[in-house]
Amino acid sequence: MMDVAIPTEADLSVAIPKLSKIVYTYGGERGIDGRHAFTQPSRLPAHHLYVRSAANAELGRHIAFRDYLRANPDAAKTYGLLKKGLADRFGADREGYSNAKTAFVCRALSKRSRNS
Repeated sequence: MMDVAIPTEADLSVAIPKLSKIVYTYGGERGIDGRHAFTQPSRLPAHHLYVRSAANAELGRHIAFRDYLRANPDAAKTYGLLKKGLADRFGADREGYSNAKTAFVCRALSKRSRNS
């Protein structure tokens, strides 16, 4: 997954045509306010690309999780192994895969909060 931060929600009108030029297709918010999804070009490996305003709380959560993994190499390794196992288990079921990671992410963010 990749997050692109834009200064404000109003800047989405600039981001959509720029991403379109490199063959990303805008898919709307898909039920989550402030999370603008894009479909990747077919030549790239499967991934999620989201555009969010810099003030978006979920973007902050993603950055906090990234920072936790960077500061805790053992947790990063465990998370990598978990993701590989879940990819094998869930295949193309992206929702199932994402949901199965939730407990690990919540624990990591909780640990990060306690240590901050």
